[in-house]
Amino acid sequence: MGASTVFYVIGSLVVVFLLGFLGYYAYRLFRVQGQLEESPSERFAAAMRADRDAMRGGAAGSTVAATDLAAPTSAVPDLFPPGGATSKVYESGPALKEITDETVFIKRGRDGEVIFQLGENPPMPLKFLLDARARKVLTELAEQATTDFGLQWGILASEDPDGRLKVTRIL
Repeated sequence: MGASTVFYVIGSLVVVFLLGFLGYYAYRLFRVQGQLEESPSERFAAAMRADRDAMRGGAAGSTVAATDLAAPTSAVPDLFPPGGATSKVYESGPALKEITDETVFIKRGRDGEVIFQLGENPPMPLKFLLDARARKVLTELAEQATTDFGLQWGILASEDPDGRLKVTRIL
């Protein structure tokens, strides 16, 4: 067996391995692509657009409707339908404007951990927030959301110039 034959065999094995690797991951990609539902990030983007449209005076076909401050008459189920969003407007809130002017995303998972995101910053667990005032405000907001929406939820919260707090459940 000559050196060129060994080189040919090794090269062929490398090519076969690469083709198998690429074929396997292409198959997985196509299989998963058919199973995808609307992702939480797409619902987040849709709720942000609806919130922006509502702040601009409402858009035709907007699915976001504001309600007055009132306790829910029945328990909200933990399985929130994808693509839907419900909003509540509170006359006073936990002074969200003191920490940010942007919309805040807060999520409470099945394990009870609260994760928040301010603006374009990456999401972070609330327990790791060092700013005591911001942690207090976001904890109060999370407690109110737990009272209103149950043990598992995802919300967008913003405060208008008049001090009214708008909370939109998206998850």
